[in-house]
Amino acid sequence: MPRREFKDKPSEERWQINAKCIRLGLIRGPDRSDYYDMLWAAARVRSSKELDADGRRKVLDHLNALLGYPKGRQRSAPSKDTASMMRKVDRLLESMGKDRAYADSTARHMFQIDRVEWLPADKLHKLVAALQIHANRKNRDAS
Repeated sequence: MPRREFKDKPSEERWQINAKCIRLGLIRGPDRSDYYDMLWAAARVRSSKELDADGRRKVLDHLNALLGYPKGRQRSAPSKDTASMMRKVDRLLESMGKDRAYADSTARHMFQIDRVEWLPADKLHKLVAALQIHANRKNRDAS
């Protein structure tokens, strides 16, 4: 999917707010009352157009917390199990003739997480299984 182009930073942040609200189910068709209640609770505004830079940051932080995203860029070192699964992902991709972007897009499709490195161990295990099944099918069809 091509990257969205925005004319300014506020437009991009408002788009992110709406996308995260849709993912949370705050926006369902014409009923936006939950969305407006969230905006009021997080930033004391009635519309995302009324948000200033600080308000947009507060709302995005609130939505990220609801979605379970880590705050900021604080990441711990991967565990041994995760590191070994990442090596397995790389070996499977190499055997299929694909690059890391293929695994990223598969993770995005399966879990709505943009990068394979960001997957928790249980989801990374499911991704490895899916890649292994794909590799087995590819090898079976080639012979």
